[in-house]
Amino acid sequence: MPHLGDRVKALRSRDRLSQSDLAEKLGMSSPSVSAIESRGSTSEDTIHKLTKLFNVEKDWLINGNGEAPVGVIIPKETQTSTPWKDEAYEVLKRENQRLWILVEKLSGAPVGSFLKRPDHAGLYVSYKKVQTGRQSGRDLREAA
Repeated sequence: MPHLGDRVKALRSRDRLSQSDLAEKLGMSSPSVSAIESRGSTSEDTIHKLTKLFNVEKDWLINGNGEAPVGVIIPKETQTSTPWKDEAYEVLKRENQRLWILVEKLSGAPVGSFLKRPDHAGLYVSYKKVQTGRQSGRDLREAA
């Protein structure tokens, strides 16, 4: 969910202000504005100054309730991960491990030795990325 910092950044962008421009208007430093935008929190005094400067409702600025001011574009979702994506990743990781087990069985050699050949370098890197913890090819075969 977008937070106060996202709304401050959107207002600043709408008015074509840099962080240092906004900091000057608020009487604070640029790193302070950056902190507001990234953390999404600030003092009551700064919130009051922001509502006056941008002519917005306090409830909208803090909670996002109501209509966004004209020209302000707020991202609908800032969350980078959702439960279904996490579940899909885990399913794909398990399937990838099963595929490497199949490669071992078809090649007749442990994947580690098979993939260390120079012409299979990219496959070896991929195989190492899907290994979890200290699992070896043998552990993966036993888990299947």
